[in-house]
Amino acid sequence: MRKYAIAFLFLLASTFTFGQSKQDQTQILQKCIDLPELRTYYPLDQDGNLKQVYIKFWHPMLIPSDLIVSLGGKALKFQVMSENKRVDAYLIFKIFKIDSESANVTFDLFYDGSAPIQIAQVNIEFFKTGNNWEIKDSNLIKI
Repeated sequence: MRKYAIAFLFLLASTFTFGQSKQDQTQILQKCIDLPELRTYYPLDQDGNLKQVYIKFWHPMLIPSDLIVSLGGKALKFQVMSENKRVDAYLIFKIFKIDSESANVTFDLFYDGSAPIQIAQVNIEFFKTGNNWEIKDSNLIKI
């Protein structure tokens, strides 16, 4: 009986995380990355082009690492937190919850690799119209 309960809980947890289609997850993640208020925080190279941005994560992951999203023509890279590679900007997602008609996403953007590192905390609420996700409300707090 205990094995069945554990299997059921695992199945239930994976349904909440991966219950929505990859298309929904990708669309929501891309809208988070493209949030206009974040543009000023993304790092630029000497030519004014956007530098690589990462999504860092702990296990278990909130977001599937095979989602393909980009910023300035560069695909965002996923990196496990234990990897100690220095990067100029990265996001850590705290909430990535998608229901059939709404979604809530909370993440921190760590930017400006100089000490002390700067942090912007972002919360975005979405609603679904047809096959598209629209931003209902967004809030950015510079910490």
